Amino acid sequence: MTGRPDGDHDDPSLQLDPPVPAQLSAAWAAAEGQLFPSVLALPDVYERTVLALRATLDRLRGLGTGTGPLLEASASGPALVASAAEQGGISTSGLDVGLIGHVALAMRYREVIADRAASARLQVVRRARAEGRTWVVLEESGDWAGDPYLPYRRVEVHVPTARVVAVTTTVDDDFRTVLHGVAEARLDLRTGAVVETDSVGRSPSSPPTTHTDAADRERDVERRRAALGDG
Repeated sequence: MTGRPDGDHDDPSLQLDPPVPAQLSAAWAAAEGQLFPSVLALPDVYERTVLALRATLDRLRGLGTGTGPLLEASASGPALVASAAEQGGISTSGLDVGLIGHVALAMRYREVIADRAASARLQVVRRARAEGRTWVVLEESGDWAGDPYLPYRRVEVHVPTARVVAVTTTVDDDFRTVLHGVAEARLDLRTGAVVETDSVGRSPSSPPTTHTDAADRERDVERRRAALGDG
């Protein structure tokens, strides 16, 4: 039972969300590695940088969901940070407001991507329930057999219980050996997040396992499906 989920295109908000150009998102991400090293030796500047970053991130969250508000905010440049900092009573003297703005955008962009993925998962589960399916694949990417350069990931959910079986591959430092991991989790049906414990903090009954080949991995997945209910 493999295959990519096909229910994540039903939500109009996902269809209308404008894409963030790769060059722009790369600039946001690069700023994260530059901001804090530049102010670590300056305690006052560091503290105000953190406060300005939080204020800017809160401002971005307040602009709405999706990528549209991020693209509009990005166009305003350092003024976004200056405005958020001023509202919070934070002095921007000596701060790199442009860099702070890029880091805030990078952080908010990750949140938007996570929210989009969570929404897609819930849509897939709703469709599976309507179709009377017992198991459905929420996410799948990479090379099924475990190519070192194309890490594999698959997340399946047992629709009646929201229990999750997740498959991942990792490689050694030499990029020669691929290890296949299988673990259980739970899909939070309120948020769409995949979480490690249930609503009362209990961990899955079956611990995670590691395998040296895909065939053993899939036998483990089948065993876990059967234990949860193949249906």
